[in-house]
Amino acid sequence: MNQKILTVAANPKTTPHLRLDQEVRAIDEGLKRSRNRDQFGLESKWAVQTEDLRRALLDEEPKYVHFCGHGSGEEGILLEDESGYPKFVKAEALANLFKLFSNQTECVILNACYSEIQAEAISQHIRYVIGMKQAVGDQAAIKFTTGFYDAIGAGRTIEDAFEFGKNAIGLENLPGELIPVIKKKQPKMKLPSSELQAKLVDYQQAIQAFKEILTEDDIAKIQKVIDRLEQRTISISAFGVTGSGKSALLNSLLGFDNDKPEECPFKVDAQINEWSNAAAIRNGQRWRGIDDIELVIYDTPGIGGDLVEHQNIASEIANVSDVILFVSKDQVAQVYKPALDLILAASKPTIAVINQIDKLRDSEIVARRKHLLQNYPIKEDMIILAAGHPAQGSPIIRDLTEKIIFLIEAEGTALIEKTIQAELMKGSASAKEILEERMRKARERIEKERYQQEATIAAAKENADNLIDGYAKTAAGAAAIIPLAVDALTDTVISGRMLFHIAETYGKTLDFRTTTNLVKELITAFLSILFGSGATYAVWLSLSQAARSNPFTYMAGMAADGIFSYFVVKAIGSVFSVYCANDLSWGNQQSAKRALQDFVKENIDKMFLDKLPKSMRKSVKDLLKFDEI
Repeated sequence: MNQKILTVAANPKTTPHLRLDQEVRAIDEGLKRSRNRDQFGLESKWAVQTEDLRRALLDEEPKYVHFCGHGSGEEGILLEDESGYPKFVKAEALANLFKLFSNQTECVILNACYSEIQAEAISQHIRYVIGMKQAVGDQAAIKFTTGFYDAIGAGRTIEDAFEFGKNAIGLENLPGELIPVIKKKQPKMKLPSSELQAKLVDYQQAIQAFKEILTEDDIAKIQKVIDRLEQRTISISAFGVTGSGKSALLNSLLGFDNDKPEECPFKVDAQINEWSNAAAIRNGQRWRGIDDIELVIYDTPGIGGDLVEHQNIASEIANVSDVILFVSKDQVAQVYKPALDLILAASKPTIAVINQIDKLRDSEIVARRKHLLQNYPIKEDMIILAAGHPAQGSPIIRDLTEKIIFLIEAEGTALIEKTIQAELMKGSASAKEILEERMRKARERIEKERYQQEATIAAAKENADNLIDGYAKTAAGAAAIIPLAVDALTDTVISGRMLFHIAETYGKTLDFRTTTNLVKELITAFLSILFGSGATYAVWLSLSQAARSNPFTYMAGMAADGIFSYFVVKAIGSVFSVYCANDLSWGNQQSAKRALQDFVKENIDKMFLDKLPKSMRKSVKDLLKFDEI
């Protein structure tokens, strides 16, 4: 059973009696005698109230809804209230109700007098709606119903069946052959040229944003879908388990004779069944045009045991398609479920076709349908029965054809836009991943460079510290031996040479003039910090000279001069080392004096005061006022 027909009957109290049971029986008998009877199911609701109508539509999900009863033009059709009396239902309310079922119901028949108004309103949402433009006799209504469903059961289209229904009235010489009218839902209007161009501009701008990030192949895939919007071409891709008769079904859709394989565009051969980016979707065939929209059908290799190796290709084909056909004959084996899940994950309108129904028993068809509904996110109205190349008779493809056309007319180019938007979202996600990876690599590179730089600076600092210590010890020894008057000059010379060597350790190059100026600046700043004024420095010199002039304190005077010189050179060298490490900048300390001040404050006790002879510590400390530095 594939197509559900719901009959809704109401003959309220106080209204003329109608032979509604006879009308419903005519539908049932016509279907039972048809060759396609197994494709239909009939469900009838009697004495219908508004709640009954809504619930029946929800429960049964019918393709056809057949109302038989009374109508009264503008007032509406008549259902029953809770007491069985007439209750009018207006056109707008009916239209709003059927709007909620537009994806499942394809045809509504209002076999009631003056129901054209309601038919017109409902046809805004339902593809085919049949109404009566004036009063219709009971017998004429029954004959119309009989002719209509005889044709439906024989596999004719709804429009053909409408003509058969009218003809049935005429064959009986009954009045009213011209009373039935058919209303068709207007296809979704194509975008005005200006609106289409605006959308195309937006999409092209999105692509431009990706060009510096995505690969050329990724950009080309998105561009191809955008081009399809401009060309109004909808892509339908067919997937199927090997042996399902998919290619033969597609040939029949295109109007080719499978008994003449040399004329058929879709063939089961090695080339088509190679899963590759080139072969998998290159064999598109134009099917037909609908409202200026071109439909192109693509066949893909049969799903066999090797699909696991090519799932990415299958997924890519599904992603860039607008509609998907999945064709099966037997119950889909568990081994193929991951492949089908991957295809369905593209979230495209998917029609599941149970093919070769001429070879299946009714119980097998029911089992196939149940299996699909229970294991996959497929709606019941999207499961279609077909036989692309039956052993006898013509291909059974009418329902599949109508379902595809129904989707195209309902959605139009919005199907292509959904594919574009999905591809752009995928592109955005890929771009985000690529940018995040680039940022991660950049952070790693920067961190590596920073680590290397820190390691280089740390090694340079260690070498510089050793160098400075050597110069400081040399200065200390010289100061202890050379007369005090030339100590400052000696320190200056030693320190000048030292700065050249420190700069080389850090890979920096300084000219003589710059180095000389730095030495003067540093020594001047140091003395200013430590002594504050020339008078204080003179007192320090007098203390040192007095110690040297006394035989008992001579050694203490020498030691004091040496310790002082060591501290001077150590301070100047250490501060300059930081200057080089900061790429010849004082950094946060802003000036040579501030850098020296911080060094002196931190190191004066351990490097100078604590190393002086005990006899001199108090007088030196009082002189220099360490606490004020």
